[in-house]
Amino acid sequence: ARQKAARSLPLIEATLKEEPDNHQQRFYLGREYLLLGRTEAAEAALRLAYAGIKKTGHGPLADAADHLIRVLFATDAPPTQIIEIAQDTLRLHPNHPDIWYNLGKGLAKAKANQQAIQAVTKALQCLAIPSASDQVWLRHRVWEAHELLGALYWESGQYRAAYDAYLKAFPDKPDETTGWPILLNNVCALAIEFKDHERLPLLLDKLFKTEDAPL
Repeated sequence: ARQKAARSLPLIEATLKEEPDNHQQRFYLGREYLLLGRTEAAEAALRLAYAGIKKTGHGPLADAADHLIRVLFATDAPPTQIIEIAQDTLRLHPNHPDIWYNLGKGLAKAKANQQAIQAVTKALQCLAIPSASDQVWLRHRVWEAHELLGALYWESGQYRAAYDAYLKAFPDKPDETTGWPILLNNVCALAIEFKDHERLPLLLDKLFKTEDAPL
């Protein structure tokens, strides 16, 4: 994807020199910058693209918002910025799973746990709508939404709901992803608490094989 972005970038930049108000191309520019790790340039381009698409109605508003929010998370921007963009986008795209999930992550970052739970739950519900596109990012990382729900329920003291969410995340979470120590310690503690003797050996085995997971 990075190689493709590097090849596409000069063509997009040339188009924008001739058509500076082409907000869709501006979005493509920001997307390619993001793929190449040029976060400052990506943020500048995506902010312009998002504002231009919202004003004119021409271009992929939800995609521009989604990529802009990714940049804001990468640069540790204040959660208020993320929440504002997500809520603004949802007024026009009320059933977009990725935007609801981004809102949930923004609310979680702001420590608004109950609101975050509602937003992430809504994101998962939107995935089940027949019109939901197969191209949405969340469809390919549903485990991540369940893992976040597990953490939010855990922090809120809703332990049965936390356990159910963690169990949904556990089978599909790739081994190379981060977050395993917290997930495994929490899910094992909950399995013991709820006397889930059937699952506990498998969960403990995974915990013991995870070198960076303190017991």
